[in-house]
Amino acid sequence: MTNSPQDTSKYRPYLTLKQIQKILASLKGNPEPEDSDLIASLEVLVWKANQGLQKASYVPAPTWAQKLDFEPTAAKRTSLNDRINLYVRWKSLHNHENFVASKIFSASEMALIDEYRFTANLMDEQEEMEYTASLMKVGGI
Repeated sequence: MTNSPQDTSKYRPYLTLKQIQKILASLKGNPEPEDSDLIASLEVLVWKANQGLQKASYVPAPTWAQKLDFEPTAAKRTSLNDRINLYVRWKSLHNHENFVASKIFSASEMALIDEYRFTANLMDEQEEMEYTASLMKVGGI
C-alpha cells in the first residue's frame, strides 16, 4: 500500500508563537499516544523561539496605511519592556563566538535593539556615529 499525499506531505502554516503555545497546551491537556511526536516538535519550536534561536518564517510587510503613519506599525506598538527583552537576548548572545545577529534576529528586531541601545546610551561612540548616519540615510538627510 502506498502512502497518500496526506500521510507524508508537510504543510507550513503561519502561526504566532502564542498560537503555537495554545495548540501545544491543548495537546498536552488531553494527550493521545499518536500526539507524542507532534508535542515534542512543538515543544522544541517554542523553546527555540523563546531562546531566539528560531526566526519567524513570515513577517508581514507594513500596509500602505502604516507606511503613511495612518496606523501604527509593529515597531511603534512594541512596548519598552519588549525592546528591553530583545536587547537582553541580543546582549546574551552578542559576545558568543560565531554570533551573527541576522541569523537570529529579523531586521525589524535589530532596528528595535539598535534604537533601544541608542536611546538608553548603550552604544560606544563609533556605534552611535554609525547609527545616526544610518538614520540620516533613511531620512534622506
